Amino acid sequence: MKPLGMMKVKVGRLLAGILAILAISCQQDLDFVQESEFENESVYNAEFIPGEYIIELQPTTINFRRGGSYEETQSFMREVSIDLLAEYRIGDENLRHVFGTAVDGFSVKLSERELEMMRRDPRVKNIHQDEVIAHNRGNGNGGGNGGTRGGPKNQEPSEPEPAPAPEEPADEPSPSDPEDPNNGTPEEPESPGSDEPKNEDPKEEPKDESKEEEPYSGPSTQEIPWGIQRVGGFKKYAGNNVAFVLDTGIELDHPDLNVNVQLGRKIVPDDISTTLSDLHSHGTHVAGIIGAIDNHFGVVGVAAGVAVVPVKIMGDDGRGRVSWAIAGVDYVASVGKPGDVANLSIGASANTTFDNAVINASNKGIWFVTSAGNNAADANNYSPARANGPFIQTVSSMDSRDVMANSSNYGNPPIDWAAPGVGIRSTVLKGGYANKNGTSMAAPHVAGLRLLGNIRADGHIKNDKDNTPDPIAHRAD
Repeated sequence: MKPLGMMKVKVGRLLAGILAILAISCQQDLDFVQESEFENESVYNAEFIPGEYIIELQPTTINFRRGGSYEETQSFMREVSIDLLAEYRIGDENLRHVFGTAVDGFSVKLSERELEMMRRDPRVKNIHQDEVIAHNRGNGNGGGNGGTRGGPKNQEPSEPEPAPAPEEPADEPSPSDPEDPNNGTPEEPESPGSDEPKNEDPKEEPKDESKEEEPYSGPSTQEIPWGIQRVGGFKKYAGNNVAFVLDTGIELDHPDLNVNVQLGRKIVPDDISTTLSDLHSHGTHVAGIIGAIDNHFGVVGVAAGVAVVPVKIMGDDGRGRVSWAIAGVDYVASVGKPGDVANLSIGASANTTFDNAVINASNKGIWFVTSAGNNAADANNYSPARANGPFIQTVSSMDSRDVMANSSNYGNPPIDWAAPGVGIRSTVLKGGYANKNGTSMAAPHVAGLRLLGNIRADGHIKNDKDNTPDPIAHRAD
């Protein structure tokens, strides 16, 4: 029989070992939740553009019959804007974009003296200094943007100007390496037999290297990303509506996307980008979450196969302007129809004209889905996240355990839903696939759901920073 002292030592060592294992297990659980801190996400200070302004006019200023084409409205508003500026001897070379459907107004370069004259004009409703909006490429910064849990809902909002510029998605592949070597998966090579492509006759047309021609009978490598599963799974879209993606464009020839090029619009000036296609990857990733095609490869989106429409409001470097975003909303308001969805995975400082454009466009029956932002702050301090209306949905971000992402903005209102936004796999450039993080990825889940019909809550998010948990979006049927 062993001495009692030796037995106590062995039992003590055994207990210590068990406790160590439990500690490691708990740490692994903690690390899993910490995925929501968004590695590589950056938050920049607001960047206002010197001498560049957005002018919103009073509705009574414009007197012409509404309902014309987008081009007709643009032409008329340009004439109106040039005439107004001429009264102050401001040359039309200073005029940038004009708006005439969602809001009436224009963007323009002004001196301080000219700005003061415009402020005194009774025809002017609002003036905002134009601001940069930007997507992050991923620079290795740490996680949670300094946010803390349990922030009070009714705290005093901060001034818009010093607010950090929102909506910086985390794992953005750079244009030089868009497929993300760690996560991206190149498009699989052609195999004998494949899906019949849209608008092609396999008996008459030659084989297209990016589309399949015949029903595929081989093994499938298509992945249903966890986010798609969490919101109720995918469904092949059979309706007549489209999804507008106001972003960096969409890769026009991605084999896993049904891109409506004819309805697309390049808003950015030619000196910023000369192509409608995406050369950055953010917009392509968003489009795949909404509607990647149900086939035998890649990923599948919520409303699988829906036509995605690029509205390019940001340059190939992932940078844009609020005025370009408003111009994009104005375009969607002109050409969109009830039941269409517009995804805005972007953000800026509080801007009344931006909000008004989104609200007015949505009142046409077009769903506008906006990301809450990634500043771990009150979404009421950011546009268009703070915009509210019966056809506007603002979305916060969560991880696969339904825990709110540390970087996600919060606040009810304006947030309507929480959706997956951590480790989201979707389409990127060169026909590839990659994971990204952010409320930019959460919003398109809800956009896809809106195309399919009603949304119901499937539980509530955990660790909501305002202590009022957001409902988790889920397909209703």
